[in-house]
Amino acid sequence: MVLISFTVKNWMSFKEEVTLSMVAAVEAASPSEEDSQHLQRLPEIKQYDFKVLPVAAIYGGNASGKSNLIKAIKFAKEFVVEVTQPDALIPVDYYLLDSECQKLPTEFKFEILVNEKVYEFSFSVTRKEVMEEKLIEILPTEEEKILYHRFQGEIKLIDDSLKQDKFLDVFSQTTRDNQLFLTNCITQNDQNFKPIYNWFRDSIEILSPNFRSLILGEFLEEDDQFSFTMNKIISELDTGIISLKGK
Repeated sequence: MVLISFTVKNWMSFKEEVTLSMVAAVEAASPSEEDSQHLQRLPEIKQYDFKVLPVAAIYGGNASGKSNLIKAIKFAKEFVVEVTQPDALIPVDYYLLDSECQKLPTEFKFEILVNEKVYEFSFSVTRKEVMEEKLIEILPTEEEKILYHRFQGEIKLIDDSLKQDKFLDVFSQTTRDNQLFLTNCITQNDQNFKPIYNWFRDSIEILSPNFRSLILGEFLEEDDQFSFTMNKIISELDTGIISLKGK
């Protein structure tokens, strides 16, 4: 399960669309020997002919939006995974410096790899309702197969296999305005979109600056050799950290 890209628009400090892409950029010119070695180590999605980055860094000055991007991912995960209560407002944070943006929906889009298939899952929301929701399977030929599309209050099952599922038609009629169709299907124990739901539930883990690893603390308490090695490495990295200790 891999995150390929995440896009958000009209969220907190982001008025225009911004994208975090995990697709590795491969230069057209002949790379150096060192660059070639790095490229060879990157995970490859062979059937789609691209490579992804195992890690990425977001950097910038204070108040440049780094935390807001993470908050957007956190909001999207919670909106997919958690059940929205009837009549509850959706806790979306519009772009605040333009009053017109508060009249527009906030947009989210994920490209993800699940079970060797690439999906694009997108939705746009206001405080009161889901304005649009779409699930697309992106084929290796770069063609798109729309599985379903929700727009202007109507949920259309487009893929033939989904049309044949009589329960999905019922779920499309009972999905509340303030919840995702995908989430409603999962709460009804439908299995069609379970892999997508599981990706959001299991693959996204937000660690705040105050996060404390209990497991690491146990290692530092119980394993003297581990503590010695970690402290030796940290001191040599010139981080300003003298030592790590378990509580």
